[in-house]
Amino acid sequence: MHEKYIIEYSSLYHKSWKIMPQRVKMYLESLYNTKISKITKEDIQKIFDEITARKHYVTANSILKLLSPIFNKAIEWGLLEKNPVCRIKRHKEESRSRYVTNEEMERLMKVLTEKENSQLTEE
Repeated sequence: MHEKYIIEYSSLYHKSWKIMPQRVKMYLESLYNTKISKITKEDIQKIFDEITARKHYVTANSILKLLSPIFNKAIEWGLLEKNPVCRIKRHKEESRSRYVTNEEMERLMKVLTEKENSQLTEE
């Protein structure tokens, strides 16, 4: 599985793509020289378990979320028969409340003001 493909794919389809290159390098380097057709559920489970052992439950889940659609695409292209990520039980994630920071609020207000001003000048 090629690092470039994983990173390019994650930048298109994964919400937290900006931190994915570091995670890919850190956790998936062992798969770089492995053909996608040779990667097994056990390979993925081992990586998942190693991340879990460090108590990085959300990261372990996010690696599965990154890999699953890649393997699904490989199935679609006829490179695999089944997704090795399937049937790996993910950790339960607690939902959390998130609040807008002052910096985010300032950026939002700036964009809204610019948008409002641009609409006024267009008419």
